[in-house]
Amino acid sequence: GVKFHMSINQVAIIVSESEQAIKDLAHEMHVWVAATVKNKPVVEALWKEDSPEELTATHYDIPTGASREKMCVVAIDLVENHHSSVFGAAPWLEIQVHGCSATKRLVAEFN
Repeated sequence: GVKFHMSINQVAIIVSESEQAIKDLAHEMHVWVAATVKNKPVVEALWKEDSPEELTATHYDIPTGASREKMCVVAIDLVENHHSSVFGAAPWLEIQVHGCSATKRLVAEFN
């Protein structure tokens, strides 16, 4: 397989994206994918394809009927918990958000 350079300082939150885009992003950085009916099988396929040390995709539970904004807010908390230096992990320097526009609430959450 092709080896990609992984960035441990970049994280992507994916609310909605094409299957190929999710796979491509997962090979570039750690991705947190909203566990929608469409997204969940894509992440599970990645788990089968990639070896554990290359695994960079996680899906996270979303509240039933959550808006895209809410799905994103849920992920921000997860990213904060898992990618902060408090836990000895490499802190993120950049978060990309896919499938959700930058609402006032989201901008406030990131600041």
